[in-house]
Amino acid sequence: MRLTDQPLRSTHHVSELGEWELAYRTPVSPLQPFVYPYCGYRESSLAITDRREVAGIIVPIIINLGPALDVSVPGQPETFERFDGPFVAGLHGGHTVVRTIGEQTGVQVNVSPIGARVLFGMPMSELANRVVTLEDVLGADAAILVERLRAVPDWSTRFDFLDAALLRRFAASSGPSVVMAWTWTRIVAEGGNVDVAALAGRCGWSNKRLIAEFRDQLGLPPKLVGRIVRFNGARRAAEQYGTARSLASIAEQCGYYDQAHFNHDFREFAGIPPLEYLRTQLPDVGGFSAASTV
Repeated sequence: MRLTDQPLRSTHHVSELGEWELAYRTPVSPLQPFVYPYCGYRESSLAITDRREVAGIIVPIIINLGPALDVSVPGQPETFERFDGPFVAGLHGGHTVVRTIGEQTGVQVNVSPIGARVLFGMPMSELANRVVTLEDVLGADAAILVERLRAVPDWSTRFDFLDAALLRRFAASSGPSVVMAWTWTRIVAEGGNVDVAALAGRCGWSNKRLIAEFRDQLGLPPKLVGRIVRFNGARRAAEQYGTARSLASIAEQCGYYDQAHFNHDFREFAGIPPLEYLRTQLPDVGGFSAASTV
């Protein structure tokens, strides 16, 4: 049953790199504080088999409906684990590589760290710097989810089912921590440029308590999360402007001391320098190749 009037958006790419289709839709409004637009994907490509995923500020749920995917351990791009079915990645402080055989089909559900704590009902510290099966966090609901998504032929119906399934899951939860939700919102609103002691003071907590609660709710300490938020703001700006703006001006805008500071974080969270990263960008929202050039 349709729960939303949100439109379906899509893009389709065909070139010597291969062919891929991406479909997007915003979830039903009660989910929007926690769940970002769904993305359905189909791809056929022999030219691109490895994609780079940088350290991010979302918890991605990958509902794989095609061949198995190999996913590197966060921060260890040469060490892979194979996933035949759906999986989820907690917040991590390094990049990962997702490897395919050139064919893939599935749905990606991006959840905020606060939303993931509520959805999974477990400390996010248990998922930090890890990739695990969806069954590990959702139990039997994971198999039901995949079965239902396989049974329907189109993206709109699949997204309708996700709306209904996630609404039930959130309704059965105890909800987010008000203090942690506020803290997370402040870090994002400030572009990651926040003082942990000041945040703790505004919460009426000690630094030690804030850090402990933050690890439980989000998986990583607040200072590191702030750096990842700042990096992602700068990364998105670099992707948007390309060579039209200098990296030094982007770094300054996003709160870095200088471009060297920016480059350091880029290497830590993306694995390569920013200019090399931009050269690997694929067309039509196809992501970023893990090869040095495309």
